[in-house]
Amino acid sequence: TMASSSNVSLPAPPVFGGEAYDFWSTKMRTYLRAYDLWETIEKGYQPPAEMDNPTVAQIKQQKEESSKNFKALSFLDSAMAESIFPRIMASATAKEAWDTFQDEFQGLERVIAIRLLNFRRDYENLKMKDNETVKDYVLRLMELVNQMRIYGEKISDQKLMEKVLISLPDRFDPKVSTIEESKDLSTVTLNELIGSLQIHESWLSKRTEVAIEGAFQAKQKNEQSGFKEYKKPNCDKSNKGKNPAKDNPGNQKGKFPPCRTCKKTSHLEQNCWFKIKCKICNKFGHLEKFRRFKNTEPSQKNQTHQPQAHVAENKQQENHLFMAA
Repeated sequence: TMASSSNVSLPAPPVFGGEAYDFWSTKMRTYLRAYDLWETIEKGYQPPAEMDNPTVAQIKQQKEESSKNFKALSFLDSAMAESIFPRIMASATAKEAWDTFQDEFQGLERVIAIRLLNFRRDYENLKMKDNETVKDYVLRLMELVNQMRIYGEKISDQKLMEKVLISLPDRFDPKVSTIEESKDLSTVTLNELIGSLQIHESWLSKRTEVAIEGAFQAKQKNEQSGFKEYKKPNCDKSNKGKNPAKDNPGNQKGKFPPCRTCKKTSHLEQNCWFKIKCKICNKFGHLEKFRRFKNTEPSQKNQTHQPQAHVAENKQQENHLFMAA
């Protein structure tokens, strides 16, 4: 056999427990080919009829075919779980055991055709998502294609490349146009196409990161400049602890309804200075504590008013005397 002639010891055959028959059958087919036994299952083995005076070559060929059949059947028996083995106990040939598995777990030709039809529909509708990488999309595509190939579908690498190119998002349009114009898909391998798309994807990712970083820095700069402008009125040490809007009513011009006393819009009517009366000079517009010369003006005022009062009193007495005379 191939395995014995090359002195390669293969591991034990994969065990089938009743699930994922498609994958198990693919592994088992490869395992039997390694021992040059798959042809026995494909063609089948028929016990030879008794021949009169067979030749040495005929006897040797019959023994070799019989040995291959039972060796393949032995591998199938050892690849079955205990719960599955009773289903092939009565099989006399390896082909009979293999067909029994295929009919039960993979289905008849009609079932295979229906499953293959569903796979084809999924293949046509498969597209790469906007947030998906090229690597993840190719893995999804190849998983579906491998299932289709298990059921007998033949898909060439050129068809796969065409499928990849027509199912990419819009951000790959420039790259797809370049590939279609500059390269012949019949001379490009699938791995080369995927590598070229991954390079373009990496370039797009770096460009996006640079744009995001620039936008973030611009946002921080705007926030810092806005913060400085907000702090600017209070940056003067002489105004520390003061409220500019309160100390300077002019800063609030136009923020209040017109005052009914002075008609201005820089303050509320209840805060109007023209309604405040000084108790010293009886004038509006200031308080006593803000009045200048408040200690001197009252005495001067009293001094100026006293002579006027005496003069008025003397004139009044003179008028009375004149009228009496």
